[in-house]
Amino acid sequence: MLENSDIQLTLIGAGCINSNLIPFLARIGFSDVTVFDFDLVEEKNRKNQIYRTKDIGTLKVNALHDIILEMTGVKIHPMAEKIDAQVLSGIVICGVDSMKERRKIWQNCIKMQPQISLYIDARVGGSTLKVFALDPTDLDAVDLYEQNLHTDSTNPEITCLVGEIPTLLVVASVVTQLLLAFDGGEEYNAETIIDIKKWMVLTQ
Repeated sequence: MLENSDIQLTLIGAGCINSNLIPFLARIGFSDVTVFDFDLVEEKNRKNQIYRTKDIGTLKVNALHDIILEMTGVKIHPMAEKIDAQVLSGIVICGVDSMKERRKIWQNCIKMQPQISLYIDARVGGSTLKVFALDPTDLDAVDLYEQNLHTDSTNPEITCLVGEIPTLLVVASVVTQLLLAFDGGEEYNAETIIDIKKWMVLTQ
């Protein structure tokens, strides 16, 4: 469990990555959680996201609020809007499905923002996951991260498909463990890559 349960946490995106992640985060003690997403729940989302049949046609953030409250008792703060140039603070987790959006979020909201203590970018594709964790004011960490802000056409890992459910659960576990390490003042991996079919793990 978290040592500091009052830490502010912001999730960008309520799709396949973050909708599967947030129950883990609520259960380990995060209670101040804001989620940004302006999409509606669609039938196709039920294949790899947390949403229910009755949520179809509802804003994802509102459905997620109800689901997490019922599951854990935690009330998240739903923000049905697109991230553009909002001022964020605390821990920020990016789980969007486009590298174009990642680059815009990074440039407009994250890079060199001292009020953000930790930035996590989680990506999945097939059986492979990548998770980056960094202080967005650390120049070496910024350089490593920006080397991995590819274009969508050269970065096939950024898709969320039905067959990725096991990968999504593993990425949720990896992110949760990173947050526990950060909260406890322990070292954490700047970059984690796992292929769960081969169980090949690369960290840096």
